[in-house]
Formats: sequence, C-alpha cells, structure tokens
Amino acid sequence: MGILDWLFGKREPEAKPELLIFGLGNPGGKYAGTRHNIGFEVIDRLCAVDTLVSPPTEMCEAECRLMMCGPAKLPALFVKPLTYMNLSGDAVGALIRKYGLTPSDCLVVVDDFNIPLGKLRIRKDGSPGGHNGLKSISAAIGSDYPRLRVGIGPLPAGISIIDFVLGRFEDSEREEVGNVIKIAADAVDFMIENGIDNAMNRYN
Repeated sequence: MGILDWLFGKREPEAKPELLIFGLGNPGGKYAGTRHNIGFEVIDRLCAVDTLVSPPTEMCEAECRLMMCGPAKLPALFVKPLTYMNLSGDAVGALIRKYGLTPSDCLVVVDDFNIPLGKLRIRKDGSPGGHNGLKSISAAIGSDYPRLRVGIGPLPAGISIIDFVLGRFEDSEREEVGNVIKIAADAVDFMIENGIDNAMNRYN
C-alpha cells in the first residue's frame, strides 16, 4: 500500500481495536451542526484530544479513526457511521463482525431530546427508547451494548420530533452545546480507562 493510499484513507488500521466507539449522526453538510449529529461532534472532539495512530479511513460504511486512549494507550476505533441515522446498525454490525468483538465492547454516543441540554445519561444496555439509530443497532446486534445519551432537549411544544432533531441549535445554546460535547468526550475517555460502572457513578 503506497503513501497516497495512506494519506487518503484507503489503508485500514494495522492494530486491532479493543473497543468500538460509535457516534451517531447523518453525513453531509446538510446535517452538520444539527441536534441529531451531536454524536458526530463528540467523536470529533475525542479525535482532537486522543492519540491518532492511523489516518481517517472509510470501511464498513463508516468513517473510522484508530486512537490510543488514556495512560494505558488502549486501542479504540472511533467511528461515525455514514449510513444515515436510520441504518446505523449496518455499520455497527459490520465492524463488530470484522474485528471479532461483542456488543459489550462497543459504546454508542447518541442524542436524546428527552434529556435536557447539558445532561448525560450512561447505560449498560436497554431499549432504543424511540430513537431510530438505536432501533437499527438493536435490530443488528441486540440491546446489550452500552450507550451514552447526550441531552438535546427539551422538545418544545408545537414542534415535531423530526423538525426538532434535524434543526440546529440556537445561538444562545451554542456555549452549552460546546460544554456538553467536552464533558461527553471526557466521559468516554473516563469510561475507557475506569469502566462503565465508575463512569455511571461519576457522570449520571
């Protein structure tokens, strides 16, 4: 594989990840900055602060970056599915199978309009709770995977769910959005280093 393949993301990571961290969203500029894409923004934040060991690459219908996380330098693949939200399970299932991992080796970072903006909720498993991205993942791999829900709510009266989640944050909310993205990224790093039980106790 030549240097151009490396630079332009045609070479897969050489190290095998021990964890898969998925941030859910919709690809393309049309959806950039929407509430539904806060999972993408958390992944971008993580990729800015952890140690990159391979360039971004596309595989299994997802944009992937292999990172070394925390003092232990644990290899984790940070993933943004490119399937659009409602088919997120296609990318998640394919990457789990590719690396021979289990659902419990994953973490899904996702928006939740039932949680107030600025709040987080970490769970080891559970129902999709009406979220189409989680429905797709649960259909593909079952429901026994950890998830980090990032609050984008509340849903205002008189606005449909789809219009709300595909809308952009108000200017007055951007500072709070930046804060919660940072905290969510910190929570992911803490979880990788200290385990989900400790992360639940600290961040829920």
